[in-house]
Amino acid sequence: MFECVGLFYITPILLYGIRRHLAFNVVPLLIVGASVCSFYLKKSGHFDWRTFTRLKDSKAHAASILGFFAIAGATLTGITYVWLPSLFFSFPSSKPILWGVVMLLYPLLAALPQEIVFRCFFFLSGMTYCFPIDTC
Repeated sequence: MFECVGLFYITPILLYGIRRHLAFNVVPLLIVGASVCSFYLKKSGHFDWRTFTRLKDSKAHAASILGFFAIAGATLTGITYVWLPSLFFSFPSSKPILWGVVMLLYPLLAALPQEIVFRCFFFLSGMTYCFPIDTC
């Protein structure tokens, strides 16, 4: 229960309070938080990287995931093109190198730490009484 309150109430309120001081330092903060959660999970015996990275179960859901991605992507692209045409593709066209770096590093520096914190730490250590999961 405390993990839920900490992750979804206390942390956002604290981050909102110091948002001007953080600026673009949120990703390093996220990496540190994911590292702490990973260390805890490894020490507690609940976390196995081999289970976390297996693709066997992902193949069964690939069609539904790709279908949702295609529909959501097309919808967001259309909305941006209609309502914000001046911003349509402005990031990749104005700063192509930075855009490429973001596209390459975002999965490792932002998505993976979030996956560790929310999928593994939150559901394995804090919410097992609500969501019984054997491994991450």
